[in-house]
Amino acid sequence: MNSKLDMYPYAEGTPLVRDKRYSYSAYHGEAFYSSWMKQRDTILKTLPPAADDPLEAPAQELHGETLSGTAILAFLSFEIAAGNIDLPRVREILDGMVKRFEVFRRIHDTYTPDLRTVDKTAFEDLPLYVLAGEVFEAAYASSFTLTYLNVLIKLLDSICVLAEQLDAKAQARLARLIRCERTHMVNLLHGVGVELP
Repeated sequence: MNSKLDMYPYAEGTPLVRDKRYSYSAYHGEAFYSSWMKQRDTILKTLPPAADDPLEAPAQELHGETLSGTAILAFLSFEIAAGNIDLPRVREILDGMVKRFEVFRRIHDTYTPDLRTVDKTAFEDLPLYVLAGEVFEAAYASSFTLTYLNVLIKLLDSICVLAEQLDAKAQARLARLIRCERTHMVNLLHGVGVELP
């Protein structure tokens, strides 16, 4: 029988690569959620106290032949915070970033306006992943669209492996994201009659 941590192997191994374990994972029922929470608790013990709020992003205009990942995520962060998640341009860019992460498990430094990667080797700016997590968390919190919670979980699986490489401020933001993830999952499962310890 696997230990509880073995049931949640997703935040282990080589980060920032597409991991087929998501597609071929065994069903473990409620024990899986307990294992997931235990894994996240293990990470939280290594982090400073959670930040109170996400990083505030200033308004951004997106124009030019190349767009920085930071500018795209700041644009999304600002627009979601302003209540504009359902604007077609915001949803198109948000869903495009979700798709890019789902396919490649990476947030790249630069993109074309249609969200194609400019430099496929430039994807190791770890604070960019924390900002992406804040965007996906805000998107879920404002829409309750499961796609955004799903991508948040996968992104946190990747960034938790690299948590010790973040500076203290980014670690505090990561701690906040893990706490938000937990709250969202507990609320979602409670809504379908599953109570977690």
